[in-house]
Amino acid sequence: MLTDQMTDADKNGAGSGSRGEGALRPARVFGNGMILQRGRPVPVWGTARPRVKIFCRAGAAEAVTYAGDDGHFFLKLPPLPAADKIEVSLSDGKDTVVFRDVAVGEVFLVSGQSNMEYDLVRVKEPLPVPPHPVRCFRPRPSAFPGWARDVEGKWVDYSERTGVSAVGFFFAADIAEKWDVPVGLLSVSRGGVGAETFVSEYRLAEDPFYGKELEKYESLLYSPAGNPEPSGDAVLQSQRLMRRIESFDPSWEMPASLLGWERPEYDDSAWQVQNLPDSWAAAGHPHAGVFLYRKRVALPPRFRGRELVISPGICDRADRCFVNGRLIGSTGKANLMEHWNTVRRYTLPAELNRGGELTIAIEVAACCSICTFGGMTGPEKEMFIACGEEKISLAGDWRIAEAADFGCAAMEDMVFTGTGEAKSYHMLCDNLLRPLAPYAASGVLWYQGEANTETFPERYGALLKGVIRTFRDLWQSPRLPFITFLLPGFQRPHLYTASSTWATVRACQLAASLEETGYPPVNICDCGDVDDIHPPEKRIPGLRASAFYRALAAGQTPPSGAVFTGYRVSGKNKITLKFDTWGSALVRTSPSVAIAGVKKDGSVAALAGKAVSSDEVEILLPDGEEIVTVACGWCENPENTGLVSENGLPAFPFKFDLKNNPEKIS
Repeated sequence: MLTDQMTDADKNGAGSGSRGEGALRPARVFGNGMILQRGRPVPVWGTARPRVKIFCRAGAAEAVTYAGDDGHFFLKLPPLPAADKIEVSLSDGKDTVVFRDVAVGEVFLVSGQSNMEYDLVRVKEPLPVPPHPVRCFRPRPSAFPGWARDVEGKWVDYSERTGVSAVGFFFAADIAEKWDVPVGLLSVSRGGVGAETFVSEYRLAEDPFYGKELEKYESLLYSPAGNPEPSGDAVLQSQRLMRRIESFDPSWEMPASLLGWERPEYDDSAWQVQNLPDSWAAAGHPHAGVFLYRKRVALPPRFRGRELVISPGICDRADRCFVNGRLIGSTGKANLMEHWNTVRRYTLPAELNRGGELTIAIEVAACCSICTFGGMTGPEKEMFIACGEEKISLAGDWRIAEAADFGCAAMEDMVFTGTGEAKSYHMLCDNLLRPLAPYAASGVLWYQGEANTETFPERYGALLKGVIRTFRDLWQSPRLPFITFLLPGFQRPHLYTASSTWATVRACQLAASLEETGYPPVNICDCGDVDDIHPPEKRIPGLRASAFYRALAAGQTPPSGAVFTGYRVSGKNKITLKFDTWGSALVRTSPSVAIAGVKKDGSVAALAGKAVSSDEVEILLPDGEEIVTVACGWCENPENTGLVSENGLPAFPFKFDLKNNPEKIS
């Protein structure tokens, strides 16, 4: 029986047909406006009455199967040609479901965290108009133990913008234009989550470290005390996670050597110097904690006796601001997330402004972070002292001291939250990926890693391998194309940051991608933003991924930046670096390459570097100084290293130890 009455499911794009008990029910990923993969068998599955025969038609293609004793059915349509508009129908002899406005072309999975989830509605630039349909299916979030059989969601056209991945759209629009086909996106992303949630339980258990973590997680997950009832409301679930973070409130005492630190007469000459705005991780402290900042500022005589605005910018998590030893304002608590990105503004009353020199002392505290550690992170334009319309910048060198080290326990703990929290181990794999598999698709785009910069960044390679293997397992395709985006730049550029967790994750991304897929990630180091962890530039990453995938599909070398492969000592104080250039020579017209040389005492020198051939860079070491480490782009934001290939793509960041490594190449 085919009904014309529109049910609630039909209103959500699920097609027309009967929805009674035991009725024919295709999986919810199949709906009006869906896009099917061309040129290969198309799996279709769902439920019906037990043992009933199921007929499926898509255009002129047909397939038949039988529902099992439990009512579940599965079939594969024969390969379909590209088409902009066909109907797909399923029938069991009693019920018929028809999906209308279906297109056939290329389908891709786009997955990761907030930079992949970033909605097209947030893009301000004019959008290209694809010559064929570009549509996106984004499943409704769910986070329960066990394997979900289905997901809620609907297919939306890119023109709706909301619910459409911006990076995914620019990628899809370019594919649609270049290949003259419709493109569909299955968007499985969630802001703030680590890679752990996308890896299957089996692939996590493969790794010795994560296997033990998994045992610990499951002992908590199913215990009565550790398994509270979840809320179906995403806002309430977020509040629950925040309460878990808030419960982490380590006690600490100010070290005796730092007592009186806020007073003008305190001697801070032994403190570390850091150029702000920046994260304290960039100063060698990649963990949560309490940090003290001091800066002396000479006021012009005309400022004396007038009310001043003291604006230290964003103080990531919580702060207390002192001027000349007097507390003038505070914001937030160290175990609350609500003010992590809030610009501070405090007032120094006129009666406290005696002119001369001000000593500004700020305590910044963070118990837990998601994707960023704490610090005075700017932006630079928001760091100032204002007297009326006149301003004095507070950006620049500050003295900094660590008062307490809280480690990373709170960040690492979030994967153990369990029921209702998407950050938990294998939670999105079980709840969102499994129900979509094996919807026919051509490949995967993966944009993630920010959250893992704070939780065992050196282990990210094992997680990324697990993610790649999980997608290939679920889609039953051992060589399913999997394109990883290298983390973009974020925060202030540096020549070298020894403790950079972002650089560590990038190195893991490169190594894991090469090992598992045979090709590097798409390098978007140059597409970041100093002040925004969600860079608004989404077009370039999408276009680079499109060019990369189209080359892979054609059996060609994908466009890539150069990958460091080794070095040789080529003369007195001279080292030659060797690169795999992936078919595009290094640019030799660049005046210099930003290479860092780390000395034995830990200080950093800028080394002269220049491309001397299509795949080699020559660097000169300073006379009389022992360089132990050489690096390029090893920091949170390798904005412009000068090491670029003729295709315009930047080289991948790298670091190697001269002292402990023999010559790598002849």
